Amino acid sequence: MLKAHIIDDHEVVRMGMQMVLTDCFPDIQVSDSTTFPEGLATIAIEQFDLIVLDINIPGGEETKMVDLIRLHQPDVKILVFSALDEEKHALRYLQAGANGFLHKNSGKEQYEAAIKSVLRNDRYLSFTMQQELLNRVAQRRSLTSLKTLESLSNREIQIAKMIVEGKWTKEIAMILGLKENTISTFKKKIFEKTGVSNAIELARKFNEAY
Repeated sequence: MLKAHIIDDHEVVRMGMQMVLTDCFPDIQVSDSTTFPEGLATIAIEQFDLIVLDINIPGGEETKMVDLIRLHQPDVKILVFSALDEEKHALRYLQAGANGFLHKNSGKEQYEAAIKSVLRNDRYLSFTMQQELLNRVAQRRSLTSLKTLESLSNREIQIAKMIVEGKWTKEIAMILGLKENTISTFKKKIFEKTGVSNAIELARKFNEAY
């Protein structure tokens, strides 16, 4: 039988979460606490599968609460459940070791998805937060690629663009009035500076940067 413990000081919130838990798992056993010290004392003597933790809780200690819970139950699933800004707090708590972050304004479907995700050992963030993280990764990649290309000289940029366009070494040499050996040397330097090994990878760098 699954066992869950809710640590939240608002009775309506506790009742609502308990209803969602029993809808998902009719046989689940649910208990609750209204302060973090009370919840931690319960966790110290009773094993649970899931802890639903409000981070703005009396006696709370921010991300340290995750560590304190895991001192008693290293493998318990922790779902942070808060009305605080997800963008500001979600990653901090996941990095601290929580299994998921659920905003209290989420709909019932999101509640159920979060609970089921963490119980099957997945991480949970809202779709909006997932998209935000993907955007951050893309922006970092774009800035990295742009910085790499900025290390090229004007002539190297000119030749790199021709390589990306699919022009051969001989063709580039004819256009620029240079020897093929010279273009080959430029090409080697371009690949070394950008950390690529072929024209396809070079094209990807340009796409990421621009």
